[in-house]
Amino acid sequence: MKGTSVWLMGGFMIVGVAGCGGSSRAAPSSRAYESEVGSRIGAVPGTMPTRLCADNIYAGQSASSIVRTPDDIVVGPVRFSTLHQATGVGLYRFATPDGPADGFKSPLSVSGTSGPWVAVRVTGDDDQVKINYDPADFVSGIPGDPKTGSPQVALQTAVACGNGVSGFVQYNGGFTWFHATCATVQVFGGTGHLLGEKVVPFGRVSCR
Repeated sequence: MKGTSVWLMGGFMIVGVAGCGGSSRAAPSSRAYESEVGSRIGAVPGTMPTRLCADNIYAGQSASSIVRTPDDIVVGPVRFSTLHQATGVGLYRFATPDGPADGFKSPLSVSGTSGPWVAVRVTGDDDQVKINYDPADFVSGIPGDPKTGSPQVALQTAVACGNGVSGFVQYNGGFTWFHATCATVQVFGGTGHLLGEKVVPFGRVSCR
């Protein structure tokens, strides 16, 4: 199951993919997005979109079974598959009612945390990037519109799914946006405390 992720009708697989180009845009300065980043989040899951154990595409009792690639990005207890490729090779473009948007498919794995929930949030990007791990979207194979999407999602962990702290659970999904940008991806524990964060380029942009 090594390779780049793709969206399929009614499900998700990990195979090779040729991405289409995204829009180019100058990166904002580091201060521009760091000044918007907070270190707390509200109740988890609260009212944010949720992904439950029943939504997983892969799970097990040993995190060593997670497929790893050099292009993965790890933030706290969450591993985003091949997310480094969101600057070009893995991009795809799709039509929305609000104009063309870009997206990147990245299954995420949760492991190594003892709480029942984690939350992922994208911030510091002027609300450009949205997270889409909603299984309902994969029925049609079309990701969500960035204009109406959410910048955060709560996910049940391997502990909640009965696989223990040493286990893992994986969910399908990815990110969508209208304009290339730098954003901070944050991961929070179930009590709302920050477990990790990383600045990530979405689209053909550098965030140095």
